[in-house]
Parts: sequence; structure tokens; C-alpha cells
Amino acid sequence: MTMNASAQSLVALITGANLRFVIPVYQRPYSWDEEQCLQLWDDVRSVGENKEDRHFTGSVVWVQDGVMDASGITPLLLIDGQQRMTTLALMIAALADYSRSHPGRQLTFSHREITSRGYLIDEFRTGESRYKLTLSQGDRETLASLLENLIDQDAKIVKSSPRIIDNYNLFRRKIEAMENPSVIWDGIQRLDVV
Repeated sequence: MTMNASAQSLVALITGANLRFVIPVYQRPYSWDEEQCLQLWDDVRSVGENKEDRHFTGSVVWVQDGVMDASGITPLLLIDGQQRMTTLALMIAALADYSRSHPGRQLTFSHREITSRGYLIDEFRTGESRYKLTLSQGDRETLASLLENLIDQDAKIVKSSPRIIDNYNLFRRKIEAMENPSVIWDGIQRLDVV
């Protein structure tokens, strides 16, 4: 097995065509609390406010889980970075929700952009292949239901994972309180990982 380490944009990684990240069943459930979410929030906000900055947010380690499946998707088992990737997915979902509920705001992002460009889902796929990030254990259904609710507001949100729900709502409140939520979107665009 070879290991390749290279710096790249987090957005380029998560929006890569025909890739999706899967949290292996042996990984711990999503566990970040408010303190860790707020630290990541502060990092994203800081880089978003300074247009010349980029921010290294840590390493992401994955292994390819076999070969491309029948749907044309290559699943990648996320070994390290699952907490950050999940938290960023919640932040991006909260931005999509904000944009949907504030259609008249001038923003550097839109609900449609987030839901159609592969940040969270692949709108043309079904089943597990639909989601750019598939969590393990009880977190899977909750995250999937949040993402489906972004597409269809009548889709029921499953609340079996309180951490997922609490942190998603934390980001929704933080974004709602901002004068310019585009700062968070711009910051996410300038996050790098190895």
C-alpha cells in the first residue's frame, strides 16, 4: 500500500466527481461538542475575513474501499478527519438552509449551488451513493435526513443523533446572527487539508 500526502483545497476534495467518503463502522460516532465546533467556526470566520489567507485545517486520511461501485462512485473509507469533515458538512448544510430561507439576500453562495454542486449530495444518485459523506452507526440516518430536508423541506429530520442536530442548530444560529454570512462560505473555500 502506498501513501500519498499532498496539500489540497478541502472543497476540491469533497466536491470531487465520483468520490464519496464513508465512515467505517469501527470508527467512533460523531462526538464534537460546542467548544470544538466553535473553534472550527472561528478558524473559518477568520480566514473568510482575510481574503489573502488560506487555513490548514489538518490531515484527512482515507483508504479506497475496493473499486468503483455499480453507480460509478469510488467509496473512500475515512480513517482520520471524520469529526472535521462531519462538522464542515453541518456548517455547509446550515449555510444552504440560510440561503433558502433568505432568498433576497446578496450572498456569495446559494442553496442551489450547495445542493447541486456536490458539496453534500449528488442530486442525480440514489441510496448511499447520493451522499458525499456517509456516517456510521446512529449518525448516518440523522445526517442523511438533514440533507434530504435541504432538498425537500417536507422531508422529516430524524433526531436519533443529538450531536448532529445540536451542532447543525448551533451553526444555523451563528449564521443567522451574522451581518454577512458570506464570510463563512468564503472561509470554507480557503480551507486546505493534507
